Formats: sequence, structure tokens, C-alpha cells
Amino acid sequence: MVVFWGGGAWLIGYRAWAAFVGRLLTARGFIVFAPDYRNFPQGTVADMLEDVDTAMEWIYVNATHYGGDADNIAIVAQSAGAHLSLLSLLRHTASRLPSVRRWPAHRLRHFIGVSGPYDLVADARHFHRQGLSASLMARIFLGDLAAYSPVQCLRSYFGSAGASADARRLPPVTLIHGTRDKTVSFASSERLVEELERHGHTRARLKLYPYKGHTDFLVEDPITGDAEPLIDDLVRWLRETAPRPSDASYLADEEQGKNEEEDGGRGRWRVVKVPQHEGTSQAPVVEHFTVVAPVRLALWKRVLVLAAQWVNPF
Repeated sequence: MVVFWGGGAWLIGYRAWAAFVGRLLTARGFIVFAPDYRNFPQGTVADMLEDVDTAMEWIYVNATHYGGDADNIAIVAQSAGAHLSLLSLLRHTASRLPSVRRWPAHRLRHFIGVSGPYDLVADARHFHRQGLSASLMARIFLGDLAAYSPVQCLRSYFGSAGASADARRLPPVTLIHGTRDKTVSFASSERLVEELERHGHTRARLKLYPYKGHTDFLVEDPITGDAEPLIDDLVRWLRETAPRPSDASYLADEEQGKNEEEDGGRGRWRVVKVPQHEGTSQAPVVEHFTVVAPVRLALWKRVLVLAAQWVNPF
């Protein structure tokens, strides 16, 4: 099972960003959940994290209802979604923060982050030049970028004196970044891997994709048919850390996915309302992709590509 967290600069995120990658993964036999979280100004980073926690808690409780396995869940997340879901994972792994625990982070099989901004303090000036002003960032992050920056949080949650038992309890972390990403530099991913290794996490790695920009993995490549190398990598990494079922079950899953694609991808969007957590004004929504309805309108695809290139979301 994959939980996909999309990006959107903490301002324009929407679960539909997961549609293309979700469809490609379901064709390989995966169950994909794509939750929403509140955007600013509907909520600040604290509200966004609450939505991430609520969705992860709900997914672990209800995984079997949708044919999944709660002991075989991985996160694949892009940009702002990678930032928020990694921050939630770190908070739920740190032994010094027992009060925030709501979902079993120790059961997560893999975290795969795509084009993520993991060092807000170091990247703030670049974001300001890109149009995400310092004053807006201060409002989103409650005036404290360091408190919500994964690189900084590794030090504050797990200590600054080197290897820690908490860091070693993290699942494998795989980061993906394009070398032509002008929205979030791949240096952010490099710094995160270095910090994880400094804290004793030995299962962190980074793969750089030459000539790829910020949204290529999510929008442009799936539309143009160039997404297979990324999907192949994702499938290989997810299976590396999955429980080892029989080869027959893998083949059955893939055959089912192929049959569904040959059938025209006739599925449906299944919208599942996540129970509202006490104190929230709006619960996140989880999209469960059994088979994602195929995108048939070429014009709509072109509009999405143009919008992604213009907005260049995080």
C-alpha cells in the first residue's frame, strides 16, 4: 500500500495531483491512498500536520477494509507533501515527543520523498526570490521555520551529538530529486541525507535525475509517457522493503493491474471521509485508488501541464 502526499507550496495542494502517479502504481498492483490536508490560509502548518496525522491514523486502522495490509504501508510524497509527511514521521519516531503519537510510525515500511523542501531555514531566501515571501512563510510556519524544518528537527528531536537510537528506528528513506529543479534545489535532499547519516540512520539514499524539474515526476512525465523509469524505481524500492509474499501473489497483483488497464481502466474514484479529529474544522479526505478513472481529455492534460509550469508548485 502507498500513501501519496502531494505538494502545492502549502497553498494550493490538492489530492488530484496524485492522479497520474496513482494510476500508474495501481496498474502495478498497489493500493494508493491520496489524502488531502488543509492549505494556508485555511490552516497553518500545525493544522496541516494534524490532518496528516489524522489521515495516517485512519489509514492504518482501515487498511484491511480496502484489501491492504497495515504492515505493508509506505509513504510516497512530493514537495510540500514530502515535507509535511516526513515531519510527521520524525515527530512520531522521537521518544522525547510521546504526546504527539497518533499513528504507528514504527510500522511504516519506507519513506520516499520526491523534490522535497527539507531545510526551510537554508532555503527561505531562495523561496522568497521565487515568490514565496518571507512574511508569508512566517505566517504559514508560525514565525519559526526551524521548528518545522526536518533537517533542524532531526537535531532537536534526536539530539545533536551524533548517532541516536530514535534515528535508527526510522524506516528506509529514499529521496528523489531532479537536477533542474528551480523551485527546490536538490541540495535540500542532499542535506537531509547527510543529517540522517550523521544521526546513525544507515538506510538513507538520494537518487538525482538529470534534466528533471520540480513537477516532471508528477505531471509532465506521466502525461507524455516518460514516467516509466520513475515508476520502475518506485516499484523496486517499495518491494525491497515490503514483507516477502510469494512470487505468485506479486504476479497475480500485476496481472490484475494489467487486466484493469486493458479493460480501459474502468474504475472509479472512491472518496472516503476521514472521521474528524477533535478540534479540527475540517477533516482531510482520502482518495482510494482501486483503479483510477483514466484521464481521457487531451485538452485537460495540456491545461494541467501549463498550469504546473506556470504555478510551479512545491
